[in-house]
Parts: sequence; C-alpha cells; structure tokens
Amino acid sequence: MQNPIIKNGVFAGLAGILLMLVLYLAAPSMMTSPWISLVSFAIIIIFMVMAVSNFKAQNNGFASFGEALLQSLGVAGVATIIGSIFSYLLYNVIDPGLVDVLKEASIAQIESMEGLIGEEGVDKALDDLENQEFTFGFGKILFGAISAMVIYLIISLIVAAITQKKPKGAASLDSHV
Repeated sequence: MQNPIIKNGVFAGLAGILLMLVLYLAAPSMMTSPWISLVSFAIIIIFMVMAVSNFKAQNNGFASFGEALLQSLGVAGVATIIGSIFSYLLYNVIDPGLVDVLKEASIAQIESMEGLIGEEGVDKALDDLENQEFTFGFGKILFGAISAMVIYLIISLIVAAITQKKPKGAASLDSHV
C-alpha cells in the first residue's frame, strides 16, 4: 500500500474501531464521554501527519500546502468512512440495544452536572434528551460524518500549514493567490 492517504486512513479507521471495540467490551457507557471524542481526533491527527510525512518521503522531502492539505484531509475522509460503516453496524446490527445503554449514560452524565448547571439546567437538558431521537440510523451517522469532516477540514488546514515544505526558491500557486 504505497498511497499515504489510503494506508494512513485505513490505519486511522482501524485504530478508531479498536478504540470503540475496547470501550464497547469494557464499559459501553464510556462511549458517550467527551474525552473519547478527543482521543479519536488525536488518533486521526497523528495519522494525518504521518500521511504528509510519507508523502514527503516519496517526494524528496517536499510537499506544497495543497499537497499536504490533500493528504491530511484524505486520511480523515477514509477514516471517517470506515468509522461510520462500523458505527452503523455496531448500533444497528451487532447490538441495537446499545442505544439504550448510551441514552442511560447520557442521562447519568447530565444528572452529575447539577452542581455546574443547576437543577433547572439539568431538567431542561433531560427534557431535550427525551425529545431527541436517540437512534443511529444512516441519516444520523451521515450527518455525524459530515460534521466531523468540517472539523477535520479545519484541522487539515492547520496540519498542512505546519507540515508543508517547498524546495528553496520554488514559486508556487499558493504564494501568488
């Protein structure tokens, strides 16, 4: 697998699946933790940087901003597709009852925040949760994937700005815009 986007995207997607499986098997209620989202983002960022490094290694140590952006965003796209497919299968085929476990965990998290948001805040958040459709169908997973890709676009712009490297004296379209 020579393509850095595919290689690193697949590895990032598989690492995300492994994280989800460990949580699912050990403590499914932890799957709603905001820390898990941060860990997932960190995993993908690591593989974004690795893809740009791989690309640069294949191109005499150089990558323009656009090339670095394409590499990092491509990794995020591949990983998001893999993760979305796994999420759909997990919530709809492997364990449809997991949705109820996650809803209960969300309720417990909200109730534990009473000291921060007060009793009225907890009541409102619980009402909002009860009115929310707590399913993981294709539409909701697709919306989540698109939302994640917007965040990954911003992250990819940062990664590209940091990891780009042009040959000395090389003019590019990036500098003429």
